[in-house]
Amino acid sequence: MFTDEGCYFSFTTTIDPLLYSLMEDPVLLPTSNISIDRSTIKSHLLSDATDPFNRMPLRIEDVVESKLICHPKLLAPFTFHGRHI
Repeated sequence: MFTDEGCYFSFTTTIDPLLYSLMEDPVLLPTSNISIDRSTIKSHLLSDATDPFNRMPLRIEDVVESKLICHPKLLAPFTFHGRHI
């Protein structure tokens, strides 16, 4: 997947590590340094006020906006019949 700046985002960095779905609103958990979708962590925190990866106490106010890593030349652009997709 390419951004307007021509950067490549690896699909593995955009997958929610708990639900294995594409993240729409990624946030960073400061206690484990793992990116997760905001809706996933909100749902988890309703029943358990801990980071799901290390069980440290966590509140929704503690999560930080996540910027997915941009890899401009990580992989060559995908092509289909000679055209970039």
